[in-house]
Amino acid sequence: MIYESPDGGKTVHAREFGKRREWDVEVWESQARQAADFELFREIWSRGRTDPQIASLLDQAKTLYLLSKDA
Repeated sequence: MIYESPDGGKTVHAREFGKRREWDVEVWESQARQAADFELFREIWSRGRTDPQIASLLDQAKTLYLLSKDA
């Protein structure tokens, strides 16, 4: 792989040697983190169906989110 950065390391493009196609490694890593966070949230939400403390905290988080949306 060849890694290139047009802005001194903030954005990194990777490509296979001899190929022209590029993709943004930073975006890929961000999407991987988002997928992991989503899976963790699904596990928390699932546990909240049987754990009253987690259910209560999820209700509080939902309320806080809805109140902050209107602000």
